[in-house]
Amino acid sequence: NLLVAMLNLLYGSGAGDNSVYLPPTAAQRRVLERTRASAEAFVVRGNLITEAEISDFLQHSLAYGGASAVLELDERAGVPQIAATVDVAAVVHDTAPELAEQLERPGKLLLPVHARPLVLSRGFRKLGTSYGKYVKRLCASGLQTMRPRKSIAKHRSQIVVSGGFAVEKQDSSETRAISPLSLNELVDPVRLPRPVFAYVPKLRSSTSHRGCHLLVSKVDARHYFHKLRLGRRWLKWMAHPPTTRTDAEATHFPCHRACPMGFSASAGWAQEVTNAVTSAADLPSTARVIGGEPVPDAFPIWGSIEDDIWVIEETNGNKAETGPIWIERASRQWEAIGVDENKAKRIEGRGGAEVQGYYVHPKHHWFGLAMEKRWHVFQAALFLLMQRRPLFREVDRLVGKLGFAQSAKAPCRSIFEATYPWLAKVRSQKTLRAVLPASVWQLLATLSLPWCHFHTDAPWSRRVEATDSSMTGLGRTWTYMPERIVRETARCSDSKGAYTNLTWTHGVEQTADGRCPLKRVDLPVEKYHWRKLSRAWRPAHITLGEADACTWSVEDRLTRPGEKGARILTLMDSAACIGAYSKGRSPSRRLNAKCRRHAAVLLAGGFEGFYPWIMSSRNPADWASRVFEPWWRHKPPPELLESVDPTIHTAS
Repeated sequence: NLLVAMLNLLYGSGAGDNSVYLPPTAAQRRVLERTRASAEAFVVRGNLITEAEISDFLQHSLAYGGASAVLELDERAGVPQIAATVDVAAVVHDTAPELAEQLERPGKLLLPVHARPLVLSRGFRKLGTSYGKYVKRLCASGLQTMRPRKSIAKHRSQIVVSGGFAVEKQDSSETRAISPLSLNELVDPVRLPRPVFAYVPKLRSSTSHRGCHLLVSKVDARHYFHKLRLGRRWLKWMAHPPTTRTDAEATHFPCHRACPMGFSASAGWAQEVTNAVTSAADLPSTARVIGGEPVPDAFPIWGSIEDDIWVIEETNGNKAETGPIWIERASRQWEAIGVDENKAKRIEGRGGAEVQGYYVHPKHHWFGLAMEKRWHVFQAALFLLMQRRPLFREVDRLVGKLGFAQSAKAPCRSIFEATYPWLAKVRSQKTLRAVLPASVWQLLATLSLPWCHFHTDAPWSRRVEATDSSMTGLGRTWTYMPERIVRETARCSDSKGAYTNLTWTHGVEQTADGRCPLKRVDLPVEKYHWRKLSRAWRPAHITLGEADACTWSVEDRLTRPGEKGARILTLMDSAACIGAYSKGRSPSRRLNAKCRRHAAVLLAGGFEGFYPWIMSSRNPADWASRVFEPWWRHKPPPELLESVDPTIHTAS
């Protein structure tokens, strides 16, 4: 009943209740059956946890009384046996020569002197009484070296020294040292290397086969950042807190020799080292998941994120063949350059493992937050909703956990329409406890967790629809295409969406050169016969009309039993609508209401939607949307919005 109420809430978008009871149709009965199955899969496997476990799950002790997760940096912090052993500049010289030059010459990354800020903020510090012993251990391992005061870099006559504190390390008595660097304010944002990781939710456009098993293999590097050695010229910029009471008393400062975890460029350099390692290990680039690039169509598939390399393969049994070989080759390349593998975290062909936080079900082929973790999030939500004034940090942390779960099902992101503005407001007030507004309480009570996953073995619908809108009507057209065309188009057009705003010229964010971040796709539409359907409509905004047309198309798919739980393709020429539907939400309240209505239909039918962006002149539904326009109305030529990438032409 709670799930059904959620779908009705999203679909109605807050409309008044003026409905009457009618017997459910065949399509509605299918929706109810699917909803009941989702609820059973979510609830039956969950185990109740105690209030103490919920408090630990939400880190209650850190939030109560204004405490924080920051610990004193002392000898409890972990120290590698040997550090700074990898010459990063030499490793990335062939694959990324610009980064290699940055690693040797700080001036290639830092702002010019005239462009630097007048004052640098002081890095936060929380040092323990045994901090001096910790520094001695770091120097013994080679991670730091003591440098005289005169050799430390200065900014406006002030020496540049970082901060230092520690955070708790899960499943370990050690703590993790964090060094917030004032140096980050001197980095040129244009030349800053930005890492590109694998984005697991994009695998929703890959295809696996029912009856097979999905097995995971992973290899993880140990003390990765501590192994990556910087060039000698960086030492003067890497000063850390001295062992004396104040900086003024210090004659020597410990300087980091490796990439600090608090430095903004470290992640980009580390990822480039991993890219060089996977390239040397001959991992096929055609099987890689990376950034916004189209994902591979079939398994095996591999990806990486800094110190973690993973492989997912499809087998007929429970024995992996490709994954263990690939990660072994990567491990040997890491060893060749001086990086140690964390043997305790190696996985070879295991079913039911996680990849970047997403659980991979070996038999049912779904990707998302593990059911047990979702059940814990649900119980934590009920625990907070029953309190009159819950701790704000616990609510904030809960929304973060829900946000990660919803990343596997983008349409669910439209739920938190009022939550994020409220969080930002209360966060700025630094309130310990807060009363949840009715709108936020209602949205947190909305149960979307049972649907927060996607299936790679879901069938592809060969029925391709195109939608369009004018200020007088909506248009739909449909045809049937070969499955290979549908799959290729979905892979090429799938994206994380874009920021949208109805007050902008095109309603969607643009790059610095005025281009759209979405990719345009060109299909051979003239080779197919398109059936047309029109409806009179008076949208308040053209983008809202485009959203209504797409939802109308998906609603009609609920009436066809053969498309239940299918992956569907809907062609549109509105970049703003595609950006909002692909992202799952919009900061525009009117457009987000359309996203919520669209989400209700997608969740009810178990659909996975893909929205290729096509030219208006190539949209088969353009004529159908203008049936109700007066003959004398002049159609002004639309201002063309170019794609950030060349148009992708799919095969005929």
